[in-house]
Amino acid sequence: MLSGWSGPGELAPRLGLQCVHEALVCQPRHRRKEHLAHQGFELINGLGFMGSDPQIHRLLDAHTMAEACALQQALLQVRYAGGHYQAPGLWAIDPHRLVSATRRVTPKKKKNPAERAAKMLQTFFALDAITGQPLLVGCGSTARKVTPATRHLLGTLEQALPAGAFQPAPLLLLDTEHYTVELLQALAEHPRFHFLCAAPNTARIRRSLQALDYQRQWPGYALGAGSFQLDESDCPLVLIGQRNGERPEEYTYKGFVSDQPASSSQALEWLTQRYPQRWSIESFFNFEQALGWKRAGTLNLNIRYGKMSLALLGQAVLCQVRQKLPGPYRRWSAEHLARRLFTQLDGDLRVEEDVLIVTIYNAPPELNLPAHYTGMPQRLAREGVDPRIPWLYDFKLDFRFK
Repeated sequence: MLSGWSGPGELAPRLGLQCVHEALVCQPRHRRKEHLAHQGFELINGLGFMGSDPQIHRLLDAHTMAEACALQQALLQVRYAGGHYQAPGLWAIDPHRLVSATRRVTPKKKKNPAERAAKMLQTFFALDAITGQPLLVGCGSTARKVTPATRHLLGTLEQALPAGAFQPAPLLLLDTEHYTVELLQALAEHPRFHFLCAAPNTARIRRSLQALDYQRQWPGYALGAGSFQLDESDCPLVLIGQRNGERPEEYTYKGFVSDQPASSSQALEWLTQRYPQRWSIESFFNFEQALGWKRAGTLNLNIRYGKMSLALLGQAVLCQVRQKLPGPYRRWSAEHLARRLFTQLDGDLRVEEDVLIVTIYNAPPELNLPAHYTGMPQRLAREGVDPRIPWLYDFKLDFRFK
């Protein structure tokens, strides 16, 4: 995938691999720390040196957003074939703002009211809410706001996945930021997606919610549903109301809009079981943003889009590593794993014929690493995988533990 993204040549994909490995150790600017060169960090990329800031900048700037998007689509197809996503699809879509150190004149925004306003780069993530694994990431800009950015993200998803990949059609979980006439009308007419979107607390929505016929589900909680039309649109939708409180003077309302008719039992499932799973995307930001989605050093969109796409590759690797770790380690954040595991193992390298031998000392015994990594060439051959590593000049790779 890296070779397809970078184009012909030996050096460019190896520099791209360095970006992936920098994401895995949660130091996107790790190359500034020269002591890493003495730890063999450059060798895992098949290089005799560490790429400098100007080299990485030129590499990313030379590749367009469309090329980074194609890389994400290729990764999505591989992960879909590998069973990283579950059907029927339950996908959360949410913006994520990165604090930026750009020198450009841009509007300053706040992530939350308690923080000071700062320069931000807005990104848009699509995530499998069941497995917690990302699907795609996109960029916003002064020219691309929430609605066109979300439509582009969904269009990219549709192109990447084969027809009938998820049956029934995936349900998109959207926040109030996505409540726009243009976006909801387009989704309502889309044959491959359904949606459930939180409605804003406007006067029209409040009047519509109060007019619904509610059925009590349990003390202090009732649900109602009725037909609904967006402003300046003849697209028929369904408004699902959630009413909290036992007495009329205590009632509070929360509305959701969907393109699907909902019975009482289905509305109850959507609002109490499915929509709360949207918060898995917030957990993803909390646990994985250190991979490359925490800060944005520049607002050059070619560089940012490429950098985030390479971080997606690192996250896919991290997902598979976690599956081999014991329970407590799987719940560690990416930054904690990098600090306590990836950068703390001592070892050395040597070559025996056509095999690179990595000897690791004092690995925590509870990780059970020898069971997963000893005899790698033989393991790969049994699985029908060529044990030669292309970016390590076709050497095989094996591990020893002491």
